Amino acid sequence: MPVLGIASPGDTAAQYMDPIIFLFLGGFILAFAMEKWQLHTRLALGILRRTGAAPSRILAGVMAAAFFLSMWVSNTATVLMLVPAVLSIIDHVRGEHKGDDGSHPIAISLLLGLAYAATMGGMSTLVGTPPNMYFYSFYQRTFPGDASVHFTSFFLLAGFITVLLAAATYGVIRWRYLRGHHGQLPRHYFRDEYHKLGRLNRDQRVVIALFVLTVIAWFTRPDFELGTMTIRGWANALGLGSRVNDGMVVITICVLLFMIPAKTERRRILEWKDVQRLPYGIVLLFGSGFALALGFMESGLSDWLAERLEILHHVHPLVLLLVSGVIITIISEFASNIACVQMVLPIMVALGAESDLPVKGLRIATTLLPPSVL
Repeated sequence: MPVLGIASPGDTAAQYMDPIIFLFLGGFILAFAMEKWQLHTRLALGILRRTGAAPSRILAGVMAAAFFLSMWVSNTATVLMLVPAVLSIIDHVRGEHKGDDGSHPIAISLLLGLAYAATMGGMSTLVGTPPNMYFYSFYQRTFPGDASVHFTSFFLLAGFITVLLAAATYGVIRWRYLRGHHGQLPRHYFRDEYHKLGRLNRDQRVVIALFVLTVIAWFTRPDFELGTMTIRGWANALGLGSRVNDGMVVITICVLLFMIPAKTERRRILEWKDVQRLPYGIVLLFGSGFALALGFMESGLSDWLAERLEILHHVHPLVLLLVSGVIITIISEFASNIACVQMVLPIMVALGAESDLPVKGLRIATTLLPPSVL
């Protein structure tokens, strides 16, 4: 874009250091801390020992653990953390069928449940999946004075939708693969496996405390309207206002993880070698999307699209949403979720530039559709 005269090198390079990128990186660092101290295993076994050892109950436990974890860390990281535990469960349940080709209904149902639950859990929060983060930053850039979209408001909307999707997915997988299947693990298998982990040590408690503190800070940072009453968030209560954001919150917690000494080992809770697997490729993808959006605005392409899309100004929003959903579904079959959102959101902005269409709703739907059709 600098070569073509669309934007200056400084403006283009600045897109690759958007605050939302630090939110993404901070979420991954939290995931690495949980993985290092085996908290993901504790969470999964803690849920499974309460759901039971029957196949349908194991499926529910696996999906619940994946859904909850992927709300706060990347859905990809969630699957990578939980796959070893799920494969171990599959081997124990299959028993005498260990030599088959992997088509056992338990194996299929648990792996499908893990993948779908991680995707749906990631859809429910702004930090759970890259498309949601991109939408959040794109919305803030497009409407800098509108604070109606924040962590809590997005969760209240998307969380309800994703819980319904997860329940429906569980029902379909259970009906398709687990009907009449009676094999199960020993009654106290998960309880015994959980007890093998021992008691929580001091370092694990520190990671849990900082993780909980992060989530609470995300939810309570912005002001929240409850009917006619407005509950002030801690940012405004402390006079910080827009000087803090969700990315700053998680990066501050990550700095503490790198500073606090571990008690069970002679090093810090988290060290740089623990986070060298950070997905920098996604960072570049984020930045390229923001640069593309900048190009839309600076080149006048957004205004041009707005003029060409005038014919859609009188189309009913439900019809527009249906058509957009079909187009996005087709695109997401060939492109990644984040690439799909990066292509479609600027068009939605152009569509609403000179119309009364509920573009905020259309853009949220645009963001949630690509992950949901995987």
